[in-house]
Amino acid sequence: MRDGPLAFGGISASHVKQARTDRILGKFARQVILERPGDYASLVAGDFFRYLRPGPRAAHREDQTVEFPRSARIVFDDRSTRRKLYPDLQTHASAPAGALRSYGKVFHTSRVLVALAILAGLAALIAGWKTADPRFPAVFLTLGIGVGILLGAALAAGFALRYLVPVVAELIVMGTLSAELLVSAARGWRIRRASL
Repeated sequence: MRDGPLAFGGISASHVKQARTDRILGKFARQVILERPGDYASLVAGDFFRYLRPGPRAAHREDQTVEFPRSARIVFDDRSTRRKLYPDLQTHASAPAGALRSYGKVFHTSRVLVALAILAGLAALIAGWKTADPRFPAVFLTLGIGVGILLGAALAAGFALRYLVPVVAELIVMGTLSAELLVSAARGWRIRRASL
C-alpha cells in the first residue's frame, strides 16, 4: 500500500496539502467506480436501504452526539495529534449537548416510519399525477429532497444515521401532504364509482 493513494497522507492542517490529497483520492475513487460500477451500485443501494430498515446502527456511533473520551486511550485524545489534525477544535460542549445526549438515549428516528412515509409519497405521486391534484408539486419536491439527501449520502459517504436527521422535517411535510392527497383521491374514486 506504500504506493497507493493513502501514502499521500490523510488529514492535513495545511489547506494546500489537504487539497492535493483530496484531488489524488478523488481521482482514485472515480477510477474505482468506473472500473467496478456494478459493485459500487450494489454498495450504494445497500447503504440507501439501510436508512429504511430497523436495526443497523452507525458503524462508528456517529448517530450519537459527540462526547470526547475522559481518558487518553485513543490516539486522537493526544493533544499534539489533535492540534495537528484539527488546530481550531474546541472540545468543550455547550449547554444543550447534555440534554441532546439524554434525548438521544431515549428517542430515535423510526426508520420503519421513514420507509412508510416514502412509500406513501410514491403512492401520492401516482395518485396526484392521475388526478392533477394541486398538492402534487409539493409532494414531489419534499419527497425529492428527502430521498435525494439519503441517496446523496449513500453515494458519497455510505450509511451514517446523522444524514437521516435533516430528512425528518421534509418527510413529515411530505407525509402530511401525501395523506391528504391520497384521502382526497380515494374520495374522488368512490364518488366516480358510485356515479357509474
